[in-house]
Amino acid sequence: MFAGRNISATDGAIASARVMGICLQTGYAAGCLAAATALKLSMNDTIRQIQTEQL
Repeated sequence: MFAGRNISATDGAIASARVMGICLQTGYAAGCLAAATALKLSMNDTIRQIQTEQL
């Protein structure tokens, strides 16, 4: 998973995808995925079994 402005899109679509709100959300999602993966590895759970409070 990558976060930030590294996407492939048309000129019109990239103009709206490069705003900071979108970059913030992709960064947050990447961080949550990294935390969930670390918890999964340490607890032998599936990603879906991890409670959001544990993140």
